[in-house]
Amino acid sequence: MSGKAGSSDASKRLEGKVCLVTGSAGGIGLVAVQELLLAGARGVTLIDLRQEALKTAQERLNEALAHLYTPEQIAERTLLQNADVSVESDVFEAVRATMSRYGQLDVAVVNAGLSQAPQSVLFESVEVLDRLYRVNVRGAYITLKFAALAMTGLLPATLEDTKQVNGLGCNSANLSREGTAGKGKSIIIVSSVAGLYGEALLVPYVTTKWASRGMSRSAAQELGSMGIRVNSIHPGPTDTEMFKTAFDTQEKRDVISGKTALKRVANPTEIARAMLFLASDDSSYMTGASLDVHGGQV
Repeated sequence: MSGKAGSSDASKRLEGKVCLVTGSAGGIGLVAVQELLLAGARGVTLIDLRQEALKTAQERLNEALAHLYTPEQIAERTLLQNADVSVESDVFEAVRATMSRYGQLDVAVVNAGLSQAPQSVLFESVEVLDRLYRVNVRGAYITLKFAALAMTGLLPATLEDTKQVNGLGCNSANLSREGTAGKGKSIIIVSSVAGLYGEALLVPYVTTKWASRGMSRSAAQELGSMGIRVNSIHPGPTDTEMFKTAFDTQEKRDVISGKTALKRVANPTEIARAMLFLASDDSSYMTGASLDVHGGQV
């Protein structure tokens, strides 16, 4: 796991809070889990499609946080959920499990996502767009929806019961409960620097990341009266397996890092700590914002 545990401010900014992070078996997501726990989170649900990777993630957390917690304490503070974020029932059950175990949900980091290898729109298959859309847009929307329902206390007991909620025809005004329903809650949608501008050879990926940015801003307008903040974060190139897969040669990686003002890629911890800022009350007056953490990439 990148970054040294305990190197961040141990101010317990999230003390007593419960979080969930999708796409958290590795990369930025797993480092985000570590930072949330270091900040005092009472519980963090790790949601990922890769079941074996989740088990490995638990072991890596045990190692990284050994100076603070025993493996038993970490097991109490973490909940592993094997789920496909593009499948409504999977995400619903993961959120229900979080509520059953911890009784609350305060922070949701909508991090699960897919990337692509660079390819001209002239030759890229529609299937690539479909694959990215299913996770980056549909999956983000499903996670946002059920997280918000949990935060407002409106999450039903069964997925079937959500149809009744959907049929209420309610709006944010009559659900606001004077802004207290989700007071102090935060949803963070992980977009990308690609969600801020266009990029040749990455049309499908960029399309989905602009969509997630719009999702964040629209949800912020709707959920703000319920006390829930929604912001998007836009990481630049980050040293993860996803980045290395998408840019599979050092030459390609050098081109990307060369586009940043800092002339390097980010360490996952640098992105995770920006997520922690949005998760905490340090950003209590921020909603509908796009937090750029891209090393000056233009």
